[in-house]
Amino acid sequence: MRISGEASASSFKVELGTLPDWLAAIGTILAFLAALGLLFIEQRNRRADLEQAQARMIGAHIDWHPGGVAGRHPLTMTVTNASPLPIRCVTGFVREVDDLSGSRGWIQLESIPVVPQGTSSKSVYTKSGDALSWHLVIEFDDDAGVRWCKYGPRRNLVQADRSLFYPIHSDHLGSTE
Repeated sequence: MRISGEASASSFKVELGTLPDWLAAIGTILAFLAALGLLFIEQRNRRADLEQAQARMIGAHIDWHPGGVAGRHPLTMTVTNASPLPIRCVTGFVREVDDLSGSRGWIQLESIPVVPQGTSSKSVYTKSGDALSWHLVIEFDDDAGVRWCKYGPRRNLVQADRSLFYPIHSDHLGSTE
């Protein structure tokens, strides 16, 4: 009698399923991955909203007053903090809107160390000019210590990077040429 150790190939047959079964399995996996991706995006957006919450409650405007002393006119920056938390190191930068060439450049206003809830103002004297309209950009630290740039020409509110040239970041102010 002869004993054979060989098994036939037909005894180890694996059923791979039909094409619709495979399509359903792939569709389920793709739907799961899409749901994870949407969850990640939603969490990122919520985190950004929380980070920007205080920064969105900060406002500023400038007033230019003709008729100063010795040909110099007061330019006043008023910062309004509508949040219950203070902001710090507020610096304003202004340029006459009609200065399209950028030849006069930006004027840096004196910094306001702390703005509690409410308003604070700083003034600077500028030379006489024809422009009555000014463009204002402000930078400030929120209560968490994040530096923000608001009213820049490219975007209304951006997180500013700290650098050796703190507090001015010309990339947020736009070109002066």
